[in-house]
Parts: sequence; C-alpha cells; structure tokens
Amino acid sequence: MSVKRSVAAAECRRDDVALLAHVQAIYRAHNDWLLGWLGKKTQCPELARDLAQDTFVRVLKKTGRGERVGQPRAFLVKVARGLLIDHWRRREIEQTCLAGARRPARGAGHLAGRAADHPGYPAGD
Repeated sequence: MSVKRSVAAAECRRDDVALLAHVQAIYRAHNDWLLGWLGKKTQCPELARDLAQDTFVRVLKKTGRGERVGQPRAFLVKVARGLLIDHWRRREIEQTCLAGARRPARGAGHLAGRAADHPGYPAGD
C-alpha cells in the first residue's frame, strides 16, 4: 500500500469515528426525549421504540453520507413525523384490506345456492 493510500485510509477512519461519535452524542442527548414525544403521539410504547429506532437509522444514513446533523431535535422530529405518517397510512391500508376481506364481494350473492333459484336463470325446456 502506498503512503498516500494509507494516509487517506487513516483520514477516512478518523472521519468515520468522528461521525459515529456525533451520532452517539445525538442518541445520548435526545433518545429519551424522542421516545417521550413519540409515546405521546402513538400512545403505544412499543411502536414509539420502533419508530425511534428507525429515526436513528435515518440519522446514521445521513451521517454515512458525511453530513452532520446541525439541529438534532428538529431533524429527529422531521424524520419521526414522516415515519409516523407512513405508519398511519400503512395501518389504514391494512384495515381497509382486512375489512374488505371480511365481507363478501358485491355481486357475489348470486353464486350461493342453486342457480335455478335465482331470477334470470333460464327456465328448463
């Protein structure tokens, strides 16, 4: 390995360590607050923990691109709110699908019973 490559690799590792420390500091400073905020919005501690975890995954992705989070709470709220909206939309779709699966399809009633018992069935010859 050339000297230039080893210096560049050392600088990358140093940058990675600095970004990881940045994320850890955000987590330590704001995780409990974020859990409280999400807990109030969801009224479900398990869902709040899941969304908080997903929020910090987004923080890791942002810092993985070399970006720092300048206003942590504002960024956390923006990301968490988007994840919460996505969750509610998904839940609404699931509920709609489940409700549709519980009732027979419109027009399916003609399939029940003997065909000859239904109006419009051609009379025998």
